[in-house]
Amino acid sequence: MPNRSEPAQGRKQIMTIRKLLSLFFVVIVVELVALAFTIFLIVAGQRDLAETENRQYQAYKIADELRQSSDDLTRMARSYVVTGDPAFEQYFRKILGIRNGTSPRPLTYDRIYWDFVVAAGDAGQAEGLAVSLKDRMADLNLTEHERKLLEQAQATSDALVSLENRAMDAVKGLSVDGQQARTEQGSPDPELARSLMFGKEYHAAKAAIMRPIDMFLVSLENRMTATVDEQRKRLGKYESMSALLDAFTLMSFALLALAIGRRILGPVDKLLKQSDAIRRGDYGHQVTLEGDDEIARLSRSVNQMSQSIKHDISERKATEEALRNSQRLLETVLDHMPAHIFLRDINGKYLLINKRYEKIFGVSRQNTIGKSLRDVLPKDLANLFAERDRMVVDERRVVENETHIPSENGERIFATSCFPIYGSEDTVTLIGGVSFEITDRRRAEEAEHRQSQKMELFGQITGSVAHDFNNVLTVLCCNLPVLKSERITPEKQQKLINDCIDAAGMGSNLTKRLMTIARKEALAKTSVELNTLISDLADFLQRSVAQQNVSIDVALSEDRLPVYVDVVLVEMALLNLVINARDAMPDGGTITISSGQAIIDETTEADWGTAAPGRYAFVQVADGGVGMAPEIKKKIFKAFFTTKEKGKGTGLGLSAVQDLARESDGFVQINSEPGKGTEVKVFLRSRRARRAT
Repeated sequence: MPNRSEPAQGRKQIMTIRKLLSLFFVVIVVELVALAFTIFLIVAGQRDLAETENRQYQAYKIADELRQSSDDLTRMARSYVVTGDPAFEQYFRKILGIRNGTSPRPLTYDRIYWDFVVAAGDAGQAEGLAVSLKDRMADLNLTEHERKLLEQAQATSDALVSLENRAMDAVKGLSVDGQQARTEQGSPDPELARSLMFGKEYHAAKAAIMRPIDMFLVSLENRMTATVDEQRKRLGKYESMSALLDAFTLMSFALLALAIGRRILGPVDKLLKQSDAIRRGDYGHQVTLEGDDEIARLSRSVNQMSQSIKHDISERKATEEALRNSQRLLETVLDHMPAHIFLRDINGKYLLINKRYEKIFGVSRQNTIGKSLRDVLPKDLANLFAERDRMVVDERRVVENETHIPSENGERIFATSCFPIYGSEDTVTLIGGVSFEITDRRRAEEAEHRQSQKMELFGQITGSVAHDFNNVLTVLCCNLPVLKSERITPEKQQKLINDCIDAAGMGSNLTKRLMTIARKEALAKTSVELNTLISDLADFLQRSVAQQNVSIDVALSEDRLPVYVDVVLVEMALLNLVINARDAMPDGGTITISSGQAIIDETTEADWGTAAPGRYAFVQVADGGVGMAPEIKKKIFKAFFTTKEKGKGTGLGLSAVQDLARESDGFVQINSEPGKGTEVKVFLRSRRARRAT
């Protein structure tokens, strides 16, 4: 196989695209630089031409101003000679001052000026700087010959000014003495003044001024015309060069476009068609390009890649089929496991669940995979599972716990094990979990422990009940022998029989109480009056705690408190609360049992259960015992929690109270502080017996 970096033998050798584009780039850059330089020369030539024409214009203006100032001096001097008006002499002096640079030059002096001044009596024009004509000539870059001509004209004009001064002095009667000073001569001589201003000598002097100015204008015109012609010829050459470079540049771009079309766009179009064929799955489509430039090599690489992709796709399809078979096998195994299984990433997004998971949470794979916990599960469960996932990730260990999930048939309990799955950098990337349902087992354990608690209570009250049975037997043993005697009166006999019947009834009630505590029958709800139920149980509760120097005070509400409950649950709950209160007062004391009714709103809080708004009846058991700390109060409803010594309690807590509240749609409140005793208040929905349906 030939080396791709070298041209293959027998293959047409042509310039590579990189070299071709580089060549065009260099040529175009050179042309653009030359064009930019030519444009620079054109701009510079145009600027020089404009400057030359401006200097010519300024020279014309100075020559014209020199001529005009001479004419204005003549006009003001003649006007003064004729009229004798001193204003014309002032204008005469000001014209001289402006020309010689001793007076400011008005800004509008280039235009018609003195005609408006003579007519208006005052210039009224803004004035600029004081600059003499001689200084302005120096700024025009005139030739020596041109400068001398203007200086000659100005010198002749200055000589004529002397003649004009003599004429104006004659009007005023002044003459010049030997020291060139003006002296008083006598009366004015207007005839002399007019002869001076209008004689042949004056006109000859004026012609002498205009002759060098005319020669200056001819010389300036010839020189400037030659200079402008030369600059325009040079500018024309630059413009021709620019047009030629423009043509070459356009031709270069056209050749570049043609080369791009033939060497790049055409082959690229073929490669695009090949890529479209590959995209459609036609990997047998091949492109053959002559030469060994970049696109030709690219086409051969694409052909090889197409064949490689075709081979890789075949292998991938085989791998995907094997993966699908493996995935179906794994899903079959997971779907038939007696546990619900899940896999999530560290952000709580589901990656896998089995059918049992779908059934338990009422979801489907299609609506679960790729979504987060909060998108799939209720808020409480989602927060619970998210916290457990956080523990797995942060502590990098297996987390095992029990999960309680609400369902239509009551709460379901699951034993869950969540474990971390590590990525390539020994970081936790996934969280897996397996959960087995233990609802039946946990209920069986709780039922067994409740029965154990009943038997514990049974044992705790046996001593007190045995004393009552002894009293019953004493009555029977004492009265029955007397009844055998034939010597007792009928009245005495009837009294003894009644005493025996009462004693037998008391024994029957005691036996019934003990059997109620120990039985395992299902619940049997009935409509009862809570105060009556507490009153009937008061004597039995008193006997249960009498031997520990504890008394019971019953304070029942005067209101009727109808409830729909299982009587046995009420008796068990009260007996449980009384026994706990007795144990909390090792030195004896008083247990207070009270009742009442309450209307609950949304602000009521419960220590166990839900305080739904409505009307409730309640029973409260209060003691003056040791009380509970807040951390103990939080745990008393947990199964198997106890503060009693080993062997003196089952650790089932207030399970009987929980059962009563749960079955009666109620809740429990507990108030307790260390050293201040405990109050347990059980709220039961106020209602009558439900009709069977």
